[in-house]
Amino acid sequence: IPKICQRVFGEPDSERPSPCWSLRFEVLTTANIQLPMDNAICVSGPDHALDYATSIDEAQRIFSAFWPDRDFLPRSLPKPDEEEEEVVEEQPVEQVA
Repeated sequence: IPKICQRVFGEPDSERPSPCWSLRFEVLTTANIQLPMDNAICVSGPDHALDYATSIDEAQRIFSAFWPDRDFLPRSLPKPDEEEEEVVEEQPVEQVA
């Protein structure tokens, strides 16, 4: 930031305003790391984007690698008939005073 101030203001050091704060921005990325296990994958961390498009795309790619025959983020999973439970209505309990 001091170099930018020098270019913008072009004043001697004694008259030039000093920045109140400075900013540093780093994005760490992961390399293509191969793990010795087939059921584990290294994924990249969050990036500078304000949305999650990159993370969702990566999750979809990984999901498709593990389960190619399934839909990624389906609206709802189909329930087998035998797993469905009947809802039993509770009868109100009479209180004796």
